Amino acid sequence: MKSLFVLSLTQNYLTGPIPVSLGNLTNLTRLYLDNNYLSSYIPQEIGNIISLIFVTLCTNNLTGNLSKLDAIELHDNKLVGSIPLELGNLINLLSLDVSINHLTGLIPSTLGKLIKLTQLKLDNNDLTGSIPATLGNLSNLVNVLVSGNEISGFIPQGITNLTKLGSISLSRNKFSGYLPQDICLGGLLKIFTANDNHFIGPVPKVLKNCRKLTRLRLNQNRFSGNISDAFGENPDLVYIDLSYNNLYGKLLPICGECQNLTSIKASNNLISGLIPPELGEIAQLQTLDLSSNHLLYEIPKELGKLRSLVNLNLSDNHLSGRIPTEIGSLTNLEYLDLSTNSLVGPIPKEVSSCSSLIYLSIRRNMINGSIPFEICSLMNLQILLDLSQNNLTDSIPSQLQKLQKLENMNLSHNMIF
Repeated sequence: MKSLFVLSLTQNYLTGPIPVSLGNLTNLTRLYLDNNYLSSYIPQEIGNIISLIFVTLCTNNLTGNLSKLDAIELHDNKLVGSIPLELGNLINLLSLDVSINHLTGLIPSTLGKLIKLTQLKLDNNDLTGSIPATLGNLSNLVNVLVSGNEISGFIPQGITNLTKLGSISLSRNKFSGYLPQDICLGGLLKIFTANDNHFIGPVPKVLKNCRKLTRLRLNQNRFSGNISDAFGENPDLVYIDLSYNNLYGKLLPICGECQNLTSIKASNNLISGLIPPELGEIAQLQTLDLSSNHLLYEIPKELGKLRSLVNLNLSDNHLSGRIPTEIGSLTNLEYLDLSTNSLVGPIPKEVSSCSSLIYLSIRRNMINGSIPFEICSLMNLQILLDLSQNNLTDSIPSQLQKLQKLENMNLSHNMIF
């Protein structure tokens, strides 16, 4: 079968080692052995197939060192050791995917010689050290994934030379320092995740004008600066998480222009001012978490227009006024947390229309009046009903016993009799 050009054995029940005899298929250009039960080492004889330009061995039980191929896809195996320096000699390499393995050591600076590379996926390994500055030479890179490692140090400024980048994932590492301010210089960036690191300084203002951006995760860092510089003019933005940073300032009405947003998370920052009523115009919004900030004034009634909302968390702020009755329009709402604010007035009976609620907390406010018996119709309440530390009066409605799924209820520190 020396005339064979393509061999595909994908998704079978192949076991044992890869036969060394495959090295005799000298005309082979493509080899597909993915989704089997192959084990042991990758035979060096495969390197004898000089015509081979593509091989996929993913989702097996392979061990050992990487082979020198023109296109390498070895994700989701049990590869150990370091990334070979010699990979830098494969100057025609377009894609390198060794994600989800057990690779250790440094990212070789020799990868900077792979000037044709468009895909670099090193995520979910045990790599250490820093990102080599030579990666700034890879001007054709479209996707860079290094998340889920132990990489540290600064992001090299040369990464701003990569103007074709569509996605960058730096998440779950030990990076520090500032993000390059021209990270979206090419204007093509769609996905940027840098969460769970030690970044400091301002969020790059260029991200605010990155109009193709769909997903932005910067949570769990030490970013500072004005949150209004972080996002706003991103019409395609679907998901943003800025939680657990030191961002301050006000949420501007411009955030209502991001009509494709399904999730806004900005908890545990220093955000002040009011909640923009314009948020109520984001019809597809499913999660709004602004908890643990310094937000003031009333909860805007316009939030009642968010019919797709599943999670609303405004807890631990300085919100005042009454709970808007419009909240009863949120029939898909499952999680509602308004605790630790300065809300007054009675619990609106309209809350009973939020029939999907499984979690309801209004603790530590100044809510008065009686517990509305209508709340007993929330038959899906399961995780928590917490009305504690308010000014509630009168007796506990006997209908509460109908909440058969409820696991935790706290009515303490009121004036109930």
